[in-house]
Amino acid sequence: IGGYSVRNLSTGVAAIDERLTNSGADFFVEPGEYVPVAQGFFVLGNNTGNINFQNSQREFITESSESIFLKSNNSELPILKLGMEHNISDTRISHRQIAVSFNKKNSHDHDNGYDSQIIDINPTDMYWKFPNNRRKYIIAGVGKVDTVDLIPLEIIINEEKTISIQIDEWNVNNQEVFIFDKLTDNYYSLANNNKATISLTSGVYNDRFFVTFENKKTLRQEDALTNNINLYYNGDAREIIISNDDNITIEKAELYSVLGKKLQVWNTLKDNKLPINLNINNLSIIKLYTNKGQVSKKIFIE
Repeated sequence: IGGYSVRNLSTGVAAIDERLTNSGADFFVEPGEYVPVAQGFFVLGNNTGNINFQNSQREFITESSESIFLKSNNSELPILKLGMEHNISDTRISHRQIAVSFNKKNSHDHDNGYDSQIIDINPTDMYWKFPNNRRKYIIAGVGKVDTVDLIPLEIIINEEKTISIQIDEWNVNNQEVFIFDKLTDNYYSLANNNKATISLTSGVYNDRFFVTFENKKTLRQEDALTNNINLYYNGDAREIIISNDDNITIEKAELYSVLGKKLQVWNTLKDNKLPINLNINNLSIIKLYTNKGQVSKKIFIE
């Protein structure tokens, strides 16, 4: 389907790969430190001026470790490559690859040579997008693994669909990787070839999904809350009814759209009922704050 592969000082990522859903094969290829014959490339600069290409700069060398166009890569850096997949038809699937490198000299600001902007954003896509930085990256450079908490992703969806995110490459042993959903407080483990499979409606998902290296949620507590709190929407009374099977005190409730927009907050609850006066006709998320922790529930409001 076209697109561009990208390489900087840290690593390279392949162009978008399109394949048959049942092929089971990956055709994407990481660009090396060379520019093969007939391959085009972009040159970006901070100032106007001439760029000179001389015949002495080229060599006829087949693709190998000796065919170098860019500076040598930093192979010692930790590199994480993620792939996002989604169906583009009943028979074909799209795979977008992005990468992040970890270096104590880098930050969430723009770092020349280690941050590369994405230039072929598709209607459904994924890239790195940092706060207070308007750029959208296909390769990002951040600090050391043990100093980085959350690495923000931005995901755009052109129509309601299910996406999956997986690890394409990770050169750090014994270090787990998670996709964190800030809205639902879910952590999706990507270990052992696991995928984060998420159903989303159309829109731009900013400040919701992050890459992290630690599951900070107390699983036992979350499971207990999930199992002991139920809710449903009473359309006639226009209220959300919460059933509490474990004498849990609900201190506050918040209603969010699936894009993460906060729609309403209830700081006081009467008999565990939440009156709703909003015209919402799609999936929404209720976040409950209790004396035993937080829990999020999806609900379809008709």
